[in-house]
Amino acid sequence: MVDLDLARRSRVDGLIDSMREQVRTGVVPLSIYGDPDIYALEQERIFNRSWLFVAHESELPEPGDYVLRSIADGRWIIARDSDGAINALYDSCRHRGTSLCRADKGNANHFRCAYHGWTYKNDGRLIGIPNRDAAYGSNFDSSSWGLLRAPFVTIHRGLIWVNLDPNAEPFLDYLGDYR
Repeated sequence: MVDLDLARRSRVDGLIDSMREQVRTGVVPLSIYGDPDIYALEQERIFNRSWLFVAHESELPEPGDYVLRSIADGRWIIARDSDGAINALYDSCRHRGTSLCRADKGNANHFRCAYHGWTYKNDGRLIGIPNRDAAYGSNFDSSSWGLLRAPFVTIHRGLIWVNLDPNAEPFLDYLGDYR
């Protein structure tokens, strides 16, 4: 369960138990729709574990094309990199967490943080840090500071799907007979 304190967990368990009873009678209690703890559970148990449709290949026809999408509680850059591969990159500079994209879609061969200028290739690799040696020393390993990536991205019949769960079942297994 989401990291809820004991009192909040008890309240959520009570809401869920109450909801189970009411759903059997054909009623869904309105209180669950705006409850922040229920929302947190949905994010953890559903949206952070499911395969989610994020874009169509036709939205990214050229290398450098990107679109922003909300997945779970985060903003993600869905980008076609310079080699033509599709990537799902968390829209957050690894240095101070600033959002990198100012537009909902566009074409860019890199993304630059407006805060301190950290620059990332459209495949997520960190390629530039202003005053790198002076700020971090010559031993700073930039290869481990690229943008966070969705563990799984797949394309099925032109539809781009993302899963944020590193233990997710394969996409076609997830689809089952629906495919």
